Amino acid sequence: MSDPDESRGHGTAEPDEVDVDVDGDRQPKTTLEVLADIDLFSGLPLTHLRRVVDIGLEERYKPSATIFSEGSPGDKFYLIVEGAVRISRIVPGMGEEALAVLRPFAYFGEMSLIDDAPRSATVVCHERCRLFVVNRKDLEDLLFVDRDLAYANLALPLDTPRAPAAPPVSEMQRTYGSWLGAALAPEYTASGATISQPLIYMLAFELLELRAGDRYLELGTGTGYGAALASEVVGATGHVTSVDVDASLTAHARALTAHFPQLTLACDDGLARPDLIAQHTACWLTFSVLELPRPLLAALPEGGRLLAPIGPPPPSPQRYVLWERRDGQLIERDLNIPVFCIPARAR
Repeated sequence: MSDPDESRGHGTAEPDEVDVDVDGDRQPKTTLEVLADIDLFSGLPLTHLRRVVDIGLEERYKPSATIFSEGSPGDKFYLIVEGAVRISRIVPGMGEEALAVLRPFAYFGEMSLIDDAPRSATVVCHERCRLFVVNRKDLEDLLFVDRDLAYANLALPLDTPRAPAAPPVSEMQRTYGSWLGAALAPEYTASGATISQPLIYMLAFELLELRAGDRYLELGTGTGYGAALASEVVGATGHVTSVDVDASLTAHARALTAHFPQLTLACDDGLARPDLIAQHTACWLTFSVLELPRPLLAALPEGGRLLAPIGPPPPSPQRYVLWERRDGQLIERDLNIPVFCIPARAR
């Protein structure tokens, strides 16, 4: 990669403004406001968005300088503050094919923050540009340090009907000293309980590329919290199916989500239902398994994606693995994202 003209250290107290074209007029917009409009960050509170801005760097590039090349490792997210960049890819036998020219307020490389896949295109400075940059390692460090803050004021229930009066996460953190301490507390883990985690749903939906109109399958309903979120994402034109082995959990979730006509809940062993996999374009296991049953993978339809935490149960972390059916081939990717999920339960 060509060296940028200049790099700036951690962000300034007041984010730079980006000129955004609104109805033909150039309107100033702060970096903070731009980040809030991006799917990857849109669910974060303002205080956490400010932390993302604070870890950002500024990079400047001269025209024709390469920002990154197709096939190179992805380790940064970019937001255009000034200038323009050109996105292209190399077509064998034909040379460079220009895909788009991006200008201020546009962003690129966001999937590198959550996905280990190499860059799918080359990005070159089209006009002298100034970029706001977030390094993946810096973001991972921020999430590790501030993980407790992310759940500080969320009054979310435990994923078990055996604790209907479960205290909010903030109270549990005061008792156990941290979010992780609460999540792994003996009285909760002994009964197979976990804490609903809003950010983990956002991450899973992004990895699955869940969009309006999709048919989504969730294995492990819990309180129905995730199924409700997914129902909002797929909308009226999509459908969500959520399956759990616990009949009382299913009944509890059904009562909480009755207002979603696009949602179907079932009490069953999802790991034994490859036919359900075949009927959906995206599937997520909310619990961990040591190995995914081969019939489930064989049933994944063309264009379908399946995300699962693979590994032993907590306190050891599992790793996220993503499978995708493309041109008839099953592609497996270890995303190198550590997660803590309860193990699969027998019916």
